[in-house]
Amino acid sequence: MKIYLPTSASQGTSQTIPEGTSEDDAAAASGKAGHIRVVQSLIPLRLPSKQPQTLGTALNNVLPSIFPSRRSPLLAQPVLHGAVAPMSANLEELGRAAGFGDGFLHVAVVMMS
Repeated sequence: MKIYLPTSASQGTSQTIPEGTSEDDAAAASGKAGHIRVVQSLIPLRLPSKQPQTLGTALNNVLPSIFPSRRSPLLAQPVLHGAVAPMSANLEELGRAAGFGDGFLHVAVVMMS
């Protein structure tokens, strides 16, 4: 599983933006655009108790500070292919239905306000 976490833009950086730079490039170069941190982890499909691994249990094991609950998203929501995924979703079934060709399940994290 690869988890994409939003991080804040660098504070206090000042750079000179060359002429002819687009707005998107200028925002990225100036440090105003956010960054993404990728966390990659191998997750077993079954828990030690032989129960199926859910998205919630996997995220709680890998990122307990962001996902303190295994059942409900309190601080952030997992997003797969642009749709919020339920924390109770079976990881094996998600891998079959939403896995990429590289063998990973790519999960974006959207912080709740």
